[in-house]
Amino acid sequence: MKILLDTTYLLPAIGIYFKEFPNDTLIRLRHRENQLFISEISIFELSAKGAKYVSAGKLSVERVVRGNKSYSL
Repeated sequence: MKILLDTTYLLPAIGIYFKEFPNDTLIRLRHRENQLFISEISIFELSAKGAKYVSAGKLSVERVVRGNKSYSL
């Protein structure tokens, strides 16, 4: 199955988690025979959300950069 991932699914890579969103969702989707796709705008949104958390002192720059690199094309 082809799946286009929304930004919400990418947020755990930079350290943003939600109670109602299982941390292993992306891993579980990957382990099945699925093709995962990510829009460039989702990468941009991930960076913007990460920058907001960095400026608030809730995340480190390194964590956001590492998370973004994991999804870069």
